[in-house]
Amino acid sequence: MTVKTVKNICKSIAWVQAIVAPCLMIIGHMTGNKIMRNFGAGWCAAVVLDTGRLSHMTIDMISKENGWDDDMEL
Repeated sequence: MTVKTVKNICKSIAWVQAIVAPCLMIIGHMTGNKIMRNFGAGWCAAVVLDTGRLSHMTIDMISKENGWDDDMEL
């Protein structure tokens, strides 16, 4: 597995979180499920508001500081 593959997996997880949390709020609101709606709202507020941008910057910065090339095997 290359560094680029690991970086892409981590970045994909961040984007999935940024999509799932608001969807929980919408589905919870549409179905009247207050627990799902509140869980989605808490998830958005606590974790995902800046995850997409921050995780990309952090992953790229760490790999650059360690001198990891994208094609390097782990």
